[in-house]
Amino acid sequence: MAVSKLRTLISFLRMSISFLHAVISFLLKPISKFHRFNPFLNIGISLLLKAISFLHKVVTKLLILIPFLSIVNPFLNQFISFLVS
Repeated sequence: MAVSKLRTLISFLRMSISFLHAVISFLLKPISKFHRFNPFLNIGISLLLKAISFLHKVVTKLLILIPFLSIVNPFLNQFISFLVS
């Protein structure tokens, strides 16, 4: 029960990060093309998108690992119950 709640929470976090990445990418790509003379703006936009992409990958890996961790360690299920409640 607790694992499914945590999985749902992390899945929602993953979808939120994906949406955030899409919105930022949509809004900032025209700005980076408009400000070609400012390389620092382009580097900042690139780093921001890479950081969001990395966060998405970490959350995805966590989403994959949760069921395996709860099977391996039964105490983890109690710990997750404590965290979720």
